Amino acid sequence: MPFTNIFKLFWPDGSSSNDIEGDLKALAQSVEAAMDAIVPVGVPLPWPSQRPVPPGYIAYQGQTLERTLIPRLAAFIGGSGATVTLPDYTGLVLRGGKSVALGTVTGRDDVTLTEAQLAPHEHPFTGAPHDHGINDPQHAHRVNNDYGLRVMATAASSTQYAARAEYGNQAISPTIIQPEPTGIDIQPATAGGTVGRTGGGQPVSIIPKSRVVVWMTRAV
Repeated sequence: MPFTNIFKLFWPDGSSSNDIEGDLKALAQSVEAAMDAIVPVGVPLPWPSQRPVPPGYIAYQGQTLERTLIPRLAAFIGGSGATVTLPDYTGLVLRGGKSVALGTVTGRDDVTLTEAQLAPHEHPFTGAPHDHGINDPQHAHRVNNDYGLRVMATAASSTQYAARAEYGNQAISPTIIQPEPTGIDIQPATAGGTVGRTGGGQPVSIIPKSRVVVWMTRAV
């Protein structure tokens, strides 16, 4: 019985034949060849349903099966032995490979940032009021005037100084007060401030927004 070739599929044209079994075998081979061209065995395909994958397909979920059950898929995966372990695509997104070996699982679900990866930020600071002690041993300044007299200026308080130049009971001017080291020192004091903590160190999810599917493949 002759067949008409339409998209690599052979369909009966109504003519008679004595080799029905042969015709059906040829039809099955043609259908299989067409399926191999459209959906090769082993290619991952998304299945967006809670229902079981269609007949002839199997989910890629890391299961181990007898090679005799899926000879064509087992040949595609390779290896030896009586069993074959399918790759597990659960929770994975497929990406093109060039510098990384095919089949390698890369990436992660989340990441903990290092200090160098943090964005510039501020920490709150709370400072407690405090005082510094001042030691003032008192000191004297030399005073030069037009009469060649040497007159002393002494500290009247921690912030004010009195200078007096006299000749007898008469005040003499003008006077020039010479600089002199004060000897004052400021004592150290504890600020008592605290730098507030910021951040919790929790891992950051880097999973892109996506729709979850079951990765399956044609097995026969």
